Amino acid sequence: METRLQALVFVSLLMAKARIRGAAFERMKGRLERPEAFFEASDRTLKELLGGPPEAVESLGRFLKEGREEARRSAQRIEAIGGGAVWQEDPSYPKRLRSIAGPPRVLFHLSSLASPLEILERPCVAVVGTREPTPYGEEAAVRFARDFARNGVVVVSGLAHGIDTMAHEGSLEAGGPTVAVMANGIDSVYPRENEGLAARIRGNGVLLSELPPGTPPKSNLFPARNRIISGLCDATAVVEASARSGTMITAGCALDQGRDVFAVPGSIFSDRCDGTNQLLKEGAFVLTDSEDLLERLPASLRLGGFATPGRTVGDPSGEGRDPEERILDLLRAEPLDADSLSRRLGFGIQEVSIALVRLEIENRVRKENGRYRASRKVF
Repeated sequence: METRLQALVFVSLLMAKARIRGAAFERMKGRLERPEAFFEASDRTLKELLGGPPEAVESLGRFLKEGREEARRSAQRIEAIGGGAVWQEDPSYPKRLRSIAGPPRVLFHLSSLASPLEILERPCVAVVGTREPTPYGEEAAVRFARDFARNGVVVVSGLAHGIDTMAHEGSLEAGGPTVAVMANGIDSVYPRENEGLAARIRGNGVLLSELPPGTPPKSNLFPARNRIISGLCDATAVVEASARSGTMITAGCALDQGRDVFAVPGSIFSDRCDGTNQLLKEGAFVLTDSEDLLERLPASLRLGGFATPGRTVGDPSGEGRDPEERILDLLRAEPLDADSLSRRLGFGIQEVSIALVRLEIENRVRKENGRYRASRKVF
């Protein structure tokens, strides 16, 4: 068994069960530096480095009676299911997450991808919201997640019922990877109804948690999880949320982390939209079209679509048809400007412009306020 994985599990258990965090953990880390040093240090050394009040040292002593053996068993469990872990200072640790206040010291991951954390170097957007959405909210979450994925953006959410589920589904539908951040250990799925979805995410994305294996979901763990969702991302999109909800905590984390927050306008008669409408009052960006968010991403991050079996990057149809037909496919779904069409299809702007002129002459598209729409007769 890999010693490093045992050491990383041991450190996570030390924080979760012995409750060694903050300044106390930093004091120990300053001397031990590497996860392996924590695992290999004697009980006496760890107690001396901890210092502090007697009750803290006693708590550490109780943990150490079984801590290393528990770390070994947990590491075996992670290896058996194909998971892994990364230390905050490892090169593969997500860069955006490393920059937030209080980043996870250890991040567990579960994926069928060869290098699952590499997808987190791509542009990432959190899509979050209520567990009890309206049909409008469900449709909006799927549509935005699908559009983001088609534009090369990784969708991140929390695997919960409702908007989270719709966000993951929309991304997978478009062939893009998606990331689920959990408030439990990576060796279990919550809610259980999403076990099938979690398996699909694992196949084309990654499940993440800062919690050691065997940790059950508890209400007090979700707010800390939410800072990871926003911390992994360039922006957070909120689709239906009440004013007092975990989703609003995620939005607050994003603002604290200096990330953009977008909100989908909702009904003034629905308490499921109180939070999103409040965010808009307080200055969040309005999200009514995927381009509202995509145009805020740095140009260097806008990669185009994901390559999936039977498709080429930027080609949502995969059928190799002429540019006019592929442009019409996109415009049937939503109005877009020439730059957006160029980026999505992978064509040069000149080629797209020529195709649009032909389509306008044939009365198959019309231009309104800088964006093109498919004419009714082509539907």
